[in-house]
This record gives sequence, C-alpha cells and structure tokens, in this order.
Amino acid sequence: MSSESKTVANLKGQLSRFSGIISKAFNKPKQRLIKELLYGIQASKDVKLSNIARTLKEDQPLIKTEDRLSRNLDLTVVLNRTVHQKI
Repeated sequence: MSSESKTVANLKGQLSRFSGIISKAFNKPKQRLIKELLYGIQASKDVKLSNIARTLKEDQPLIKTEDRLSRNLDLTVVLNRTVHQKI
C-alpha cells in the first residue's frame, strides 16, 4: 500500500467518524450524503457539486452523481443545529 493510499484511507476514516457524529439525526442515505460531501469538499478543495462528484469517482455518469447530491442537499437547518449542539 502506497503512502498516498494510506493517507486517503486515514482521511476517509476520520471523515467517516466525524460525519457519524454530526449526522446521527438523519437516515442512512442522508448520512452517506454528508460523508460524501465532506470527503468531496476536502479532496477537491471546492464546494461545487461537479468537483465534489469528480472526486467521488463513481461508476455512473458524472451528471447522475451531481443530481443525486443536489437532490439531497436540503438538510442545513438540522445539520447546523446538530453541529452547534456538539460544539
């Protein structure tokens, strides 16, 4: 395993733990979305859905991944409340 692979695995583990903490109030699909968004934002250093979708490197067309991410983005109120409670 290369050092880059270890770094990516370590980062994904840390993001998975963090997203698990802040997304307990959500169902499984929303939890997955939060984890993928956090990873995508960190990896792409950008908040645009197209760049986040590229970093996820899914087997489906890029537009399908973007559509899935955008369809599930309406969770700001609950997520902000949860983050503020944890801080």
